Amino acid sequence: MDTIIKTVRTLEVTSGRTALLTGAEGIANGVFFNMGARLARYTGNKTYAEVADKTWDWVTGIGFLDKDYNIFDGAHVETNCTDINRAQFSYNNAVFLLGAAYMWNFVST
Repeated sequence: MDTIIKTVRTLEVTSGRTALLTGAEGIANGVFFNMGARLARYTGNKTYAEVADKTWDWVTGIGFLDKDYNIFDGAHVETNCTDINRAQFSYNNAVFLLGAAYMWNFVST
């Protein structure tokens, strides 16, 4: 995940933008997981599945996704994502659910 954050920051610097990344968001990580799962399913490329797995592991590891499958909104990078915003929105659940379905389909074929 550090590589992804560094890449985004590099893109911001090289594009001339001065935006500051201050948070990690449930939806951004959900979409990233979803895209990896979908690309794995449609291309058969295991690298995409590995990225999706690593994303899932990271999201559960920091607590954005708990053991009851509650998906929380995000946290601040400055606190190493320890200050989780426990707000929940249905779109977070939707992108993770869809990604999980694609991963199930990928490993079942």
